[in-house]
Amino acid sequence: MSTDELAVDLAAGLRQLADMIEQHPAVAEAVAYALRYLYVPQVTSDARTRLETVRAAGLDIGADVTVTNHPDRCEVLAEFGPVRLKLDATAGLMAGQQPHESPPYAPLRKTGPDTD
Repeated sequence: MSTDELAVDLAAGLRQLADMIEQHPAVAEAVAYALRYLYVPQVTSDARTRLETVRAAGLDIGADVTVTNHPDRCEVLAEFGPVRLKLDATAGLMAGQQPHESPPYAPLRKTGPDTD
């Protein structure tokens, strides 16, 4: 799926969710926490670009955008009324380092050491 197709797809889904909340106000209480605190940690090598893209896009549409640089990570918080979107990335990713790979290990088995 292309970036443009993904954008159209996600926007349509969010519009449907908004319609459902407006038509069924009781749903608002059930989903309020998740929508007020959307958190998306960035774990890929393009983390810096993604944070910058969200920062610039939020400012472009008039959202309240805050950038916080901690010693170990960078955070971008975009607020759309009561809906808050936070992305963050480690200092290493922001500095252009590659994401850490998980070390190989022997997976646990469900039934015992010698069976699958």
